[in-house]
Amino acid sequence: MANKQISLKSIQKEVENQFKVELTERRRQRTIIYPRAIYYYLARKHTGNTLQEIADSLGFNHSGVINALRNTMNDIDYEPVYRDYLKYIDGVYSGKETLEEENARLKEEIRVLTLTDVSQQREPLITFAEDWNTKNDTDQVEITEDDIDDYLAINCG
Repeated sequence: MANKQISLKSIQKEVENQFKVELTERRRQRTIIYPRAIYYYLARKHTGNTLQEIADSLGFNHSGVINALRNTMNDIDYEPVYRDYLKYIDGVYSGKETLEEENARLKEEIRVLTLTDVSQQREPLITFAEDWNTKNDTDQVEITEDDIDDYLAINCG
């Protein structure tokens, strides 16, 4: 989303869909005021529009935008539903990865590291088994975990 031109209409639609409200409503309830403040914040940060243009897009005065950005945004920090959504959608508009994308990336990194770790540990263990057989002059390998730990500590750091 960061590469696209973000418009006031697209932000308005996104916020209205998320909170199931009409931002142009004149009611002064939190269920309207908080989403409207989120809209103002996103519009100010992610578009080149002036405060007056942002206010006009919803049919309000620019002083309402200023008030929302100064006061209401502070209140949103204490409202988890609004705060978490704002953090998420701001990240999306900023081009940051979503939580799902981050989880997928981290799972892949863990998978690769695990495969790398296993392949790096395999060689010392094979060498250990060969050394054990040579020292004990046997083909039967009975190795305890302590034996492996000791060998790895000495030979692998």
